[in-house]
Amino acid sequence: MRGVAHGLSSLGMTKHALERAAQRGVSQQDLKLLITYAKYNDAGAGCSRLYLNDQAVQELIADGLPLEVVESAQKSEAIVTSDGRVVTCYRRTRGDRRRRVFPDRRLVRLRRR
Repeated sequence: MRGVAHGLSSLGMTKHALERAAQRGVSQQDLKLLITYAKYNDAGAGCSRLYLNDQAVQELIADGLPLEVVESAQKSEAIVTSDGRVVTCYRRTRGDRRRRVFPDRRLVRLRRR
């Protein structure tokens, strides 16, 4: 496995993140996979948004993880501080999956026409 060398125990989670993970059905396994394989985007206020892109999903499948586990992690996102603490986590919505970052670094939501 590649990515961050530490897991949740050394990463740390805020009380808010623990509550939200329980409320929103984001498992510790989902968070561990996000921390290890996720793509990082700026979330503002010195935080980063972690999510699994298609390349990370293919890597997880190639590593032999069950498809159900990979799909669950792919539906999750986490916000982490610059020092590595998980601030919150949630399930991605359809709108989150349709957002794209374009070369000029503007975040644009694609619209149906």
